[in-house]
Amino acid sequence: MQKLKETIKVAVIDDGIHESMDSVFIRINRSYVEKGRLYQGAAAPVQLLSHGTICAAVIASKERDTELFDIHIFEDGRAEMEDLVTALEYCIACGVQVINLSCGTLNYLEYGKVKRTLYKLRRRNVMIVSAFSNQGILSFPASCRGVFGVRKDFGKCLKGGEYGFQKFKDGRLENSIVAHIDAVEINGRNLEVTANSYAAPVITGEIVGILKNDLGCSFHQVLKQLVLRGVQEGCQGRDPKKYLFGQGKEINTPILGIDRKCRRLKNFLKKRLQADGYYVITVSEYGRDKTEIPGRYYMGRKNPLDKDVIYTIEYIYEPDLIIFFLDGQRFCTDEVFNMVDIYISKRCRELMLISREDSFVSKDYSEVYEYVKRFFTDQER
Repeated sequence: MQKLKETIKVAVIDDGIHESMDSVFIRINRSYVEKGRLYQGAAAPVQLLSHGTICAAVIASKERDTELFDIHIFEDGRAEMEDLVTALEYCIACGVQVINLSCGTLNYLEYGKVKRTLYKLRRRNVMIVSAFSNQGILSFPASCRGVFGVRKDFGKCLKGGEYGFQKFKDGRLENSIVAHIDAVEINGRNLEVTANSYAAPVITGEIVGILKNDLGCSFHQVLKQLVLRGVQEGCQGRDPKKYLFGQGKEINTPILGIDRKCRRLKNFLKKRLQADGYYVITVSEYGRDKTEIPGRYYMGRKNPLDKDVIYTIEYIYEPDLIIFFLDGQRFCTDEVFNMVDIYISKRCRELMLISREDSFVSKDYSEVYEYVKRFFTDQER
C-alpha cells in the first residue's frame, strides 16, 4: 500500500487573501493579528487584488496542492513588529513548513524584536522566504542567515516563474536569489505584476515543490536543489546597498561623535538624553548592546564615517539625535565637522569636546552633558 504524501503547509503573512482563491488550494485557514493577539477567521472582507491575494496567486502558478495559512497583519501597507512575532509563533504552533514574507524592515532595532523567533523557526527546519526592500538597501530578514532573500529580475533573460542566483557584496548564497513573474490569474483575470514582493512567492512555490518530493529536506538541501533547478546565468537583480545615497541632501538631526574609548560617558549621555525625552539612536562599533545598531551594517570595517550613512540613519529611524560611538579612526577625515556637530575623545584623563566653532575640556560627565545639551539647544534657535 502506497503511503500518502503529507500536504505542505504554507503561511502567507500579509494583508489577507481574497475568497476567490479558496477553490485554488486544498484549504485556506484564515486568521488575523491585532495588538499582538491572534484571532481565527477574517478581520474584514479582503479586496480582490490585495497584496496577499496576488502573492497567493503567484504561489499557485507554481504549486496548488498545498494548505495555506492566511495570516493578516498588514493594514495600509504597515504592520507592528509584535504582530509579526505573534504570526510567526502561530506558524510554529500549526506546524507550518514554509513561510512567505513579501515584506521586511529597514529598521535594525525593529528586526531585533523578531530575531529570536526567526531563530526558533530555523531550528525547526521551517523555510522562510522574504522579499528585499524595493528601496535598494539591505533589509531584514531578507539579508539574514538562513532566510531565502529574493529580489525581482531587471533583465530580460528570465521567463515568468524562472529564477537564478546573483551574488552581491557581503551577501550569502541564500540571500542572492533573483526571480521573475510576468502575470498571474486571479478570479479569471490576468494581472501583470512586478516587484520584489511578488518575486518572493515564486521561490515559496518552488520550495513547496522540493518539499513535496522529500519533506525531510534540510535548509541546505533545499538551497542546493534551488541552485540546481535555477537558471545558471542571465538574471539581473538590483544589488542591495548598505546605505542610501543622500546626493547632497541636508541632514537636520544633531550628530554626536564619541570615541569608543569613552564607553561610560556614552552610556551616561544616552541615559540622560533619553530621560529628558529625546529619541536617541546609537550606532556602535560592535553593537554589543541590543538597543544599539552595529556599525558594520552601514560601514565597512575601516571606512571613515560617511555623510550618506548619516543620511540613511536619519531617514530610517527619524531620531532626535544620533550618537556614533566608533573607533577614533572613523572620525579622522577633513570632512568630519561637515558631518558631526560635536566630537568627544579622551585626552590625558580629560574629555575633550570639539565642534567647528568651539572646544571644551572637562572631567565631569554632568558638565559634558550640560555643554552638549546647551550646544544643540542653541543650534535649534
